[in-house]
Amino acid sequence: MILLKPCRPDDILGAVLKVTAMLDEETAQENLLQSFRQQVQEKLLHNKVAEKEKTNILIKFASDFIKDNYFRDITLDTVAKQIFITPGYLSQLFKQETGINFLEYLNQYRIEKAKELLKNTFLKNYEISDKVGFADDKYFSQVFKRYTGLTPTQYRESATN
Repeated sequence: MILLKPCRPDDILGAVLKVTAMLDEETAQENLLQSFRQQVQEKLLHNKVAEKEKTNILIKFASDFIKDNYFRDITLDTVAKQIFITPGYLSQLFKQETGINFLEYLNQYRIEKAKELLKNTFLKNYEISDKVGFADDKYFSQVFKRYTGLTPTQYRESATN
C-alpha cells in the first residue's frame, strides 16, 4: 500500500486497516499451516505406534508358538506360516525386536529347557535331546556346549554338586 503526501486521515486509517487485514489473513494461514503440520505429525506418530504394536504382537505370537512347540521340528518357515507372514519378514522382525536371529532364539529356549531337564531328571542325554527338539543328540551336545561352555554331562554334574 502506498500513501502519498498530503494524506487524509481516512486514507491513513484505510491503509492501516488493509495492512492489519493482510496480517490477520497471513497469521490465519500460518495457524492453519501449523495445525496441518501438527495433524500430520500426530498421524505419523500414531502410525509408528500402531506399527510397533503390530510388530510386538507378531513377535509375541512367534515366541509363544516356539514356547508351545520347541520340542517339535520347527523352522522359521513353520512359525511364519502360523502367524501368516513371510519367513524373511519374520526373520527381520526377530532380529530387530530381540537383537538375535530366529534360530538363535529357538536354540536358546531349547537349551534352557534342556538345562531344566538335566538338573531335575535322570533322563539320558539323547532322551533330553529328543525332548527339547533336537533330532541329533551329537548336534544337541555341540549346541549345548556353545551356549553353556559345558557338555550336557558336565552341566548335570556341576548342577548336582
